[in-house]
Amino acid sequence: MRTIRSLALAFVLGGCAHQTLRPADIRPVQYNNGPAISGRVEGLRAALGRLPDQPVRIVTIHGMIRSSDDYSRKFQKAVGERLKLKRSEQEEALPIERGYDSIIGFGPQPFANASIQFPQSRLRRTAWLDKEEHERLVFYELFWAPFRDEMKYEFLGCFESRSVGDQREDADDGADWSCAGGASSDGRTIAGPNPDARALINGALKDGVMVAGFADALVVLGPLGDVLEDDLALAFCIVANEALGSGAQETVESYRGRRCEADKAQLAAADSAWFEKPQFFIVTESLGSFYLMNAAIESAMSQQDSAENLAQLKIMERATVYMFANQVALLNLASLRPYCEPDDETATSCPNSKLATETPWDSGVLPWPGFTTYVAFNDVDDLLGFELPPYLAETGLANRLVNISVRNRAFGFPGLIFDPSQTHLNHKTNKAVIEAIVEGFDIPAAD
Repeated sequence: MRTIRSLALAFVLGGCAHQTLRPADIRPVQYNNGPAISGRVEGLRAALGRLPDQPVRIVTIHGMIRSSDDYSRKFQKAVGERLKLKRSEQEEALPIERGYDSIIGFGPQPFANASIQFPQSRLRRTAWLDKEEHERLVFYELFWAPFRDEMKYEFLGCFESRSVGDQREDADDGADWSCAGGASSDGRTIAGPNPDARALINGALKDGVMVAGFADALVVLGPLGDVLEDDLALAFCIVANEALGSGAQETVESYRGRRCEADKAQLAAADSAWFEKPQFFIVTESLGSFYLMNAAIESAMSQQDSAENLAQLKIMERATVYMFANQVALLNLASLRPYCEPDDETATSCPNSKLATETPWDSGVLPWPGFTTYVAFNDVDDLLGFELPPYLAETGLANRLVNISVRNRAFGFPGLIFDPSQTHLNHKTNKAVIEAIVEGFDIPAAD
């Protein structure tokens, strides 16, 4: 009985982690060939103090499994309460108009099945007001799950998941996956899930972890991710246009039913000091961190002259990005690209025809502007959170890269196990995380 009581106490204590931020928890990713990173990362309160006449803007990007377009509600509430702001009336999410249709192909063959849809991502704007009813914080929640769900359930979940019906019911985006290819024109079943019974836990893990979780990363990583990267650029386009314009809600609402086009002349004419003000923050969850960083790199490397690309670069250039349980290091393994250096120095091509010999830097592609600050919050016991790797500091992707260790509230047995879902998802209500984002923090001086 004494042992049982001790284990029960340990389980309870696992959910009562002390949530404070110590200097030792803050670990900047240092450049090997540059000065040590130090100084202060300013938070939302300092930004509000420097912008008395306009709101601070925060773009949020969700990660895997999320199925609701107001997914940052708890985080917004924690931030708003700390800043003594009140939430305005809930606004309807804006469908992001792409301005084009698509078809799906595999190898040389396109799929002609008309049931495959390309749902729109959505952008929800929520303002937080001061006592005088002035907008001080504006959150923009990018909800990219509808497109993701359509792709992964049509081509995977319909034939692997036992709970695809439950997933359809849980989604708030009107999802109706037809499970294309599941029957012939005369009604004969020609394809479908394996009907054999699965063990309860094995089946739940396959449905909940592989189909509902890791499949999300594959949608973002592959060519389908090009559609989502465009959605992200369009979201930044809307945010930039509103920030440069009147700041009224109608500016966002005006893009209902039409593709956003940033005013290139206005972007170019804006004083550079305007973009240097601490007015743009970005908060990403899990897979959303890789989604953002990968899209930013692609945008910078492409050197496209489109207005939405320019708007994304302008916002990202000096933004502070807070990452919750990021998966950048893990998923970057699929993004590392080898270039060929033939043994024969006179050769103009590589013996391996799949490898290029000309690198982007040889062709004059400029690196990322390098002023972005990335702050990665991770619980060491989180199975799906990873440190920002040291090699990122060598790429010129950012001005500062900082890893921060936190302890999320999670039930478990200390030293043995903590609830994986709580260690991964509870950053948004972690007091240390909220304090760091709102109040800012100092980067300890290097030894």
